Amino acid sequence: MLDELGAAICSRLGDVLPPGTAISLEPPSQTLAGRSTVDLFLYQILENPDGGSAGLWTEERDADGRVASRVSPEKRYDFYYLLTAWSATLELELGLLGKVLRSVAHAPTVPADRLTGSMSQARGTVTLSIGRRGFQPVQSDLWSALGLSPRACLGLVATPRCRRRPRPTSRVPRKQSN
Repeated sequence: MLDELGAAICSRLGDVLPPGTAISLEPPSQTLAGRSTVDLFLYQILENPDGGSAGLWTEERDADGRVASRVSPEKRYDFYYLLTAWSATLELELGLLGKVLRSVAHAPTVPADRLTGSMSQARGTVTLSIGRRGFQPVQSDLWSALGLSPRACLGLVATPRCRRRPRPTSRVPRKQSN
């Protein structure tokens, strides 16, 4: 699922970036310097506190009022990406970040036709946000761990919503009354 989510986000962002701009899912490094690249580094996954129910199953009933299926509670997770831009000049890098910010602000979802594999089978959506309230900014120790000086970046949060498929119940035939 993680690779499918990354590929879907890359596909979505590829629509708004200038032709020839590479999109990478690698940890940011100096090897990206000088090339026109937008880098998405997945550095944290947390359960979404607003996602799903309190562990209660939902029952779907048939026309006779009998339980036809049960749907498990939805779980949602937030995937935190450090989004950096790399190019020949700081001006070009800020331009790339601006294009991503504008795009996500105006269309904060990944279109369903960009989802593949288990993501497309989950029958849900992927919401994108930048600068979400409560988002923990990148700490200086992350930059140090990556061997980089702090730089302009965006905090992109992707939240897939996976609608669970109903689980059919086993039907017990009713007794016929004479």
